Amino acid sequence: MLFILTYSFITLSKGVLLVYLLIAFQFNSLTMPFLILISVYLAIAGAILGLFVTQTPISFLAITGMVSLTGIVVRNSLVLVDFIEQSIKSNSTINEAVVKSVEARLRPIGLTTITSIIALTPVAISGDVLFQPLAITIISGIAFSTVLTLLLVPVLYMLFKRV
Repeated sequence: MLFILTYSFITLSKGVLLVYLLIAFQFNSLTMPFLILISVYLAIAGAILGLFVTQTPISFLAITGMVSLTGIVVRNSLVLVDFIEQSIKSNSTINEAVVKSVEARLRPIGLTTITSIIALTPVAISGDVLFQPLAITIISGIAFSTVLTLLLVPVLYMLFKRV
């Protein structure tokens, strides 16, 4: 069991490193990927919190759910930061760009989150020993990360740009 968890965390670390490199190449920055990857750590924290609240043990599929959360939440924060960058390039101030971007991305991110939660709810309440940890991980991770990403990423973006 320890081997499986260790291997899973190593795989998760490799995935996060590859995502970091791809974002660094896209934005030509070494600091911007940290801002975007904050949502990954928020998602993992939400997933662990969800597993703790439901008293579901961490399993291989729970770790797999955390890896799949990486792609979902990185896309949300990546598109949000990209919208902010585009707004700044169109002669908006940082504050205006952040507000416009959050307003523009709130509905798509919210709909994606709600759709994922609704789709995985039957699996989470089914009591299936194999797939229940996966569903609980994704549901709690995406819900926790979405709320905090929409609040934290714009604030941290403004701090990064001011520093």
